[in-house]
Amino acid sequence: MEECGGVHIHFPVEGSGSDTVVIRGPSSDVEKAKRQLLHLAEEKQTRSFTADVRAKPEYHKFLIGKGGGKIRKVRDTTGARIIFPTAEDKDQDLITIMGKEDAVREAQKELEALIQNLDNVVEDCMLVDPKHHRHFVIRRGQVLREIAEEYGGVMVSFPRSGTQSDKVTLKGAKDCVEAAKKRIQEIIEDLEAQVTMECAIPQKFHRSVMGPKGSRIQQITRDYNVQIKFPDREENPGGSAVSSVPLGKWEARRSRPGVRWAQVAVASWRSASLPGGLSSGSPLVSR
Repeated sequence: MEECGGVHIHFPVEGSGSDTVVIRGPSSDVEKAKRQLLHLAEEKQTRSFTADVRAKPEYHKFLIGKGGGKIRKVRDTTGARIIFPTAEDKDQDLITIMGKEDAVREAQKELEALIQNLDNVVEDCMLVDPKHHRHFVIRRGQVLREIAEEYGGVMVSFPRSGTQSDKVTLKGAKDCVEAAKKRIQEIIEDLEAQVTMECAIPQKFHRSVMGPKGSRIQQITRDYNVQIKFPDREENPGGSAVSSVPLGKWEARRSRPGVRWAQVAVASWRSASLPGGLSSGSPLVSR
């Protein structure tokens, strides 16, 4: 409004219900200010078009995509703003699209097509070696719950414990089922690439090594993506701790700069062949 000279613009008090704006000043400047205000109001109105689409809450994460990639693509191609419900919203199915009308309509069309695909339920199966089944179903099926949450609520059914069947059934939206199968295969490849080692730690030091409520061991497992199992007191008085880590990641950590190595006594190695010519007495990585 700087080019409109010394005009004074008075907006109605909030809550008054009035839509009258008063402009005072030289006649020519008032006319310029009026045109600009009307233009801004019209632009604001065109950018405030909204539309709603509905999708089951379990679809939302899949629609958003890993790191927001899928929904960012829709936003970038259409220019519309897409708002998913928060945990506090009452209507968890409602997705709101805002922006210019043509952008909103295009984004609505793309989202509805994605949702329609998700509504087309299919059933498929894949083969998983029974030796890996336990990894997916332990801790009350935590891995399966994470897969379902990540991939549109897809249902993954493993054979009952004790059977030797390797058939795993997946049921859900076609895209979700395909993505879940790919993720399960990635997990299996990680499991296949693991090596297992056993090192002797006197049992009297177990509590100290594990830390309060196992905090130290939990931190190590998170930092290095390994599984560490300490024996029960009755199970192994000698006190060997077993650690599993993907083979490729082990090699990467061995060569990582700035890593300090600590020498430990290794009781035995469980794997048939180890990377880098490791043997009894080889160092284990530590910080």
